[in-house]
Amino acid sequence: SPASRAGVFEVCVVGHLREVKNVSRLLGALARVLLRHDNVHLLLLGDGPQRQMLEERAAESPLGGHVHFAGHQSPLGPWYRSMDAFAISSDSEQMPIALIEEMASGLPVASTDVGDVRLVLPEPQHTLLVPVRGGTTAERLAIALGRLATDTELRRTLGAANRERVAEHYTLEGMVSAHRAQWDGALARGLPASV
Repeated sequence: SPASRAGVFEVCVVGHLREVKNVSRLLGALARVLLRHDNVHLLLLGDGPQRQMLEERAAESPLGGHVHFAGHQSPLGPWYRSMDAFAISSDSEQMPIALIEEMASGLPVASTDVGDVRLVLPEPQHTLLVPVRGGTTAERLAIALGRLATDTELRRTLGAANRERVAEHYTLEGMVSAHRAQWDGALARGLPASV
């Protein structure tokens, strides 16, 4: 995905700004990244009860001027297409729809290893998944973001793999086909009399 401004690496996060999303962790990771790469910017698409606290933290050095709050936006497609990468810093997830949308837009992902994120992402992306334990999550997330910020070819390769993964597994036709196969298998085995 091309940067919307030459020489600037832009990463986005999408979601409700609440405690479980742990955007504060992402701000900590970004602060670490900015010590080495001052061209990185973070865009937050969403709103919620932690917004004011996050805005106050984002105004502090070295984050000041590098974190942008756009609030709730719809549609999200044009926003995704202007970004270079996507981040998830949550303590807990299920299967994030925003992740699939951003993968379909060809974005690489740096994420905490929570919920179904690992199952959704193709294997090459797993090197940018960060465990949520041991107190080093923000540092590891910073390393993953730093890799994406400095390696255009890595972004291109992972973005293409993500787009392909969505085309193979998460299109409407693919999901309908998978459900049909499940039902056909159940019918072939015979349904219980109570059904």
